[in-house]
Amino acid sequence: MTETTRLCSVEGCEKPSRIKGPGGYCGMHYVRLRNTGTTEATRRWHRRGSCSIEGCAAPERNDGVCNKHWWRLRRYGNPDTVLPVRALGEENLAWKGDDAAYGTAHIRVRKARGPATLFTCVDCGAQARHWSYDHADPNEKQSGLGRPYSTDTTHYEPRCVPCHKRFDLDAIRKGEDG
Repeated sequence: MTETTRLCSVEGCEKPSRIKGPGGYCGMHYVRLRNTGTTEATRRWHRRGSCSIEGCAAPERNDGVCNKHWWRLRRYGNPDTVLPVRALGEENLAWKGDDAAYGTAHIRVRKARGPATLFTCVDCGAQARHWSYDHADPNEKQSGLGRPYSTDTTHYEPRCVPCHKRFDLDAIRKGEDG
């Protein structure tokens, strides 16, 4: 004996029910009921237009504005809020000039001259890996761990790892002898 296919229990729906027996819903009505608490369509699906913010042609989300304006509205309460771009270098409020720490000095070198890997080692000609302090700055600084460094980006040279280690060890030995 075969059971006949039951239809969705929503009036007017001719789709087959997901479950056997009375009270079953088709897949569409089941998902609507689970997600919204009602089997009625709660959203009007349509081809989206452009953002409702004047001058913006980006595609809209369901609420009439594009993603960018929706996030601004959510985060700042105003879709037109634009935060200023953080200033770099001396224009940045955190700029410390010659009081920069060891790590900051190395970041400045990378920003000013690019990664050391774009260069060849000044000692052996292999591909450089590090920016190496030349130990020639008259205003040399010392890190908290006693490492010498400079806030002047011109006092750094590209070196491969073995040459960098050898160069720094030679500088330490000269300092101990002198």
